[in-house]
Amino acid sequence: MYNASGWMGHHNSDLWGSTALVNRWFPAAYWNLSSGRLVTHILEHYWYTGDKDFLASKLETISEAIEFYLGTLQPYSVNGTEYLVTNPSRFLTNSPQTTFVRLPTYNNATTDPTLLSRVQETQTWRPPCCYSTRYPGTPQEWLQDYKQAEPDHRRFSHSYTLYPGTQILPPGASGYDAKLFSAVAATFKDRLTHNGAGTGWLRAWTINWHARSQNRTALAGNTYQFLSSSDYNNSMDVNEGVTLIDGNLGFVGGVAEALRQLHMIDEEGVREVWLLPVLPEQWNSERVSGLISRGGSVFDFEWIEGRISKMKMLSRVGSAVVIKYGGKSGNGTVAVETATVSPGTIQAVPGAKIRLKSRANQTMEHEFI
Repeated sequence: MYNASGWMGHHNSDLWGSTALVNRWFPAAYWNLSSGRLVTHILEHYWYTGDKDFLASKLETISEAIEFYLGTLQPYSVNGTEYLVTNPSRFLTNSPQTTFVRLPTYNNATTDPTLLSRVQETQTWRPPCCYSTRYPGTPQEWLQDYKQAEPDHRRFSHSYTLYPGTQILPPGASGYDAKLFSAVAATFKDRLTHNGAGTGWLRAWTINWHARSQNRTALAGNTYQFLSSSDYNNSMDVNEGVTLIDGNLGFVGGVAEALRQLHMIDEEGVREVWLLPVLPEQWNSERVSGLISRGGSVFDFEWIEGRISKMKMLSRVGSAVVIKYGGKSGNGTVAVETATVSPGTIQAVPGAKIRLKSRANQTMEHEFI
């Protein structure tokens, strides 16, 4: 169908792994980028478990997904500069016409040096992030700065790199870009002001977006609105007369994002776990258990008046980890404390970064003062 190698799927599938078009409605049916999204689940499984054998067994799946992208990219010129874009492609999104969209590619996702070289070369032809002059303070959704066809459109395809992606990072993270972070947050505010988030799936997305954009007030409001108006009496997701599990799963994910975030890596390449990054005031003193992080650690912790009091971490894999809790410290700087791997007391203000190194299957317990 696309005269390309590799594999892809359209916007719907089923128990039998169908990849063909399910209907002829062009705005949705011809979405051909699902292979990229699907292989992220392979990577997530590896990041959470550290299972190298599992990753090795899936390298062919990842590589063939990359092959499809490489085989369908086409040159497209904008203001005299040529980029590579997906073609054909279509998002069910805020589009004025059928046009091209940018492609996120996977780097270092295969051991084939030839394929790696092709991916790295292709990345140099990706379109840059552009900021809108038509809508100041927001990123462009398309390569051209089009007038929005639907100011209240419910989908935010151009925010993928904030959530569920990991490229747009919050203040205090290595790689934080203040302009880009603020621009994406402004997009949510503008579009949701026009429409709101009535369906369960959109409300769940909204909770996660606000968690990643560090908006605790909006996160809390949408969390309670989900429970009051975006689910049925049986707690199943509301979606125009039918139930979609998307909303229920996304709601749980959004609550977890409020309590811990895992998408940061420090300057030395060590994964960071941020505890209570966007804690709503209504959850001022609580406890949680069994929160799993990338890197294979499992966290139980308690907090009083918004401050961590106790923390237990089970390291399934054994690795270095940087733990940060709360917001910025009082003087606006980030304190770094060294903690031993044995049970003990950690003196750290909110915003501190605590470096821990553990062995596989080691449990570490600490109290915070």
